[in-house]
Amino acid sequence: SLSWKLEANVRIPALNIGIRGGQTESAESFCCQLRGLNLQCLQTETRETICELGGLQVDHVRGRSSKTKEQRSVILASLPQPQPWRLKIVREQLSETDAI
Repeated sequence: SLSWKLEANVRIPALNIGIRGGQTESAESFCCQLRGLNLQCLQTETRETICELGGLQVDHVRGRSSKTKEQRSVILASLPQPQPWRLKIVREQLSETDAI
């Protein structure tokens, strides 16, 4: 069996992702803002991955034309919270294959 030790830790204070549909002035887009994104991975005999997210907001943005201004609507937003959302994934047998 092949195994190696791995430790990775990625911290991103803020990340904005935008998806735009169309190239006209009135094009629509979606904007996603992630705050406090932390990714940790530790691999020894097992692999443990922890994902934390401090905040999230998704907006729908309608483009502006020469007569109208940009219109932004909130689709999804997290409320302030004392602890970030946390997802922990543990893989106990690294040599096993994935089954779908």
